[in-house]
Amino acid sequence: MIFPDFTHEVQKRCSTYTEVKRKLRQMGVAYALMFPARLRVTTAHGAQFFQSPEEAMTWIEHNAP
Repeated sequence: MIFPDFTHEVQKRCSTYTEVKRKLRQMGVAYALMFPARLRVTTAHGAQFFQSPEEAMTWIEHNAP
């Protein structure tokens, strides 16, 4: 088995996306958290990439179905 071995810093940055991921799950939107703490959201219009949870939350607020 292979397990990700991220530094504490990267784990901390990834955890800042918790609320964003919850909202995306509720919306039924596919997403992936990519190294190092970069969010990819996939919709029918293509993929969007976000460098911060604030940026992603703004996108969610303007693009919620």
